[in-house]
Amino acid sequence: MASYQFFFILTLLFFTFRGRMHKNVSWSLAAALASTSIFVAPAYSAQLIDWRFNTERNVIGLITDKAVKPTVFLLSNPNRLVIDLPGTNKKGSTIRSQYGGAVKEIRISEVSGNVTRAVIELAPGFGVSARNIKVASDAPGQWYIRMKSIESGIPPGPGETKEIIQVPTEGAPEVPLPPPIGGPSTTPSTSGRPLPPSSGNGNVLSVNLPNGKEIAPLKSQLQRLISRYSDLSPGMFFIDVETGDYVNLGGDRVYAAASTIKLPILMAFFEAVDAGRISLDEKLTVTSAAITGGSGTLQYSRGAKITALSTATRMITISDNTATNMIVNRLGGLAAVNARFRSWGLNNTYMQNYLGDFKGTNKTSAVDLVKASALVAKRKVMSESSRAKALDILNATENTKLLKAGLGDGAHIAHKTGTLGVILGDAGIIEKPSGKLYLAGVFVRRPFNDLRGRYFIQEASRLSYNYFNSKG
Repeated sequence: MASYQFFFILTLLFFTFRGRMHKNVSWSLAAALASTSIFVAPAYSAQLIDWRFNTERNVIGLITDKAVKPTVFLLSNPNRLVIDLPGTNKKGSTIRSQYGGAVKEIRISEVSGNVTRAVIELAPGFGVSARNIKVASDAPGQWYIRMKSIESGIPPGPGETKEIIQVPTEGAPEVPLPPPIGGPSTTPSTSGRPLPPSSGNGNVLSVNLPNGKEIAPLKSQLQRLISRYSDLSPGMFFIDVETGDYVNLGGDRVYAAASTIKLPILMAFFEAVDAGRISLDEKLTVTSAAITGGSGTLQYSRGAKITALSTATRMITISDNTATNMIVNRLGGLAAVNARFRSWGLNNTYMQNYLGDFKGTNKTSAVDLVKASALVAKRKVMSESSRAKALDILNATENTKLLKAGLGDGAHIAHKTGTLGVILGDAGIIEKPSGKLYLAGVFVRRPFNDLRGRYFIQEASRLSYNYFNSKG
């Protein structure tokens, strides 16, 4: 038993029986207890490191650095959902986030008894029944609590009631995919800081590419291109796989990843296949929780069962967001894929939310995506068989309006594009007609849906292709 708990119990016993004790003995005991125990800090076993709330699906995600099983219950007057994380510390003061609609407020604080508590208070007149509360976990220390249906027109009751919600065993194999999480949160530990500016030696990749020189002629052409598109904010990185010669123009700037995040996710998928953790033929179910809007067709196939390979293929070729959520969940969740990104030296690449990430909270950079492409090009990360499958999938990307539009006849590109209203991105491996390779990564921040962002990437691709192709 922790020292502070021992002190608390003895103090209660002291006040209970103080009338039967000699006065001097009583106060002596109290003083002794205070002198030995009052300064002992609680011993926490875990810490809350992140939390999110998705207002569209009414789901809260809570992430701790160690495995913790929550206690979940409903309270009335006012109606609120309470999640207690035992043995968990929360740094800082109480968090209060206000919302509109059925959810009035979320409060997260540390309460007595070494517990961190999250309270979702519903607006007056709204309520939720226990049968509509779903609790799931996709990895140790990651819990998702969803209010599937919030009812309106609920009159206030006569007094406070408490109803306990059953919590499944953490990490159970049949736990459904947590819905996409979004909303106020702390900055995750995986949010890598931007890379320092390039030193000019071209040695910015963590794979075995030659230490080449900066390509001054191509850099000048791209700088002139940038000056013609003053309303855009681009970041670019190009490198010749054989020589290591490169151009870096803001390549380390961090952008919303959009669907380009699916490139390193695909790498993590095939890495897991090679390790025997995933079978290409195993069936994944399109659950309600996995379904999200945006690109892709699986959002219209609730309940369907498709192979892992087909799911991963849809994730890339038609940029299916629902398929991406299914693959990320199969890989172990956001923390698991972020750990893989970090292990490859992708310092600016991380996921804060499942897809669709329409607010652009998932991040990456042109340099990071070129690093990822280099790992594939140089036969790292995955086996030859998996590499061949990954390249076939990336070659079949259906969006041909960005880097691919700038390539000449006979060239091939294995790549992944990304599109948001204010962001366009594309990155991958370009094979020249000679069979030699160069790598490209381009992002553009643009006015909302401005087509000039597309034209910029096409022209940057054309300039880089013409240069690298002229070298054989």
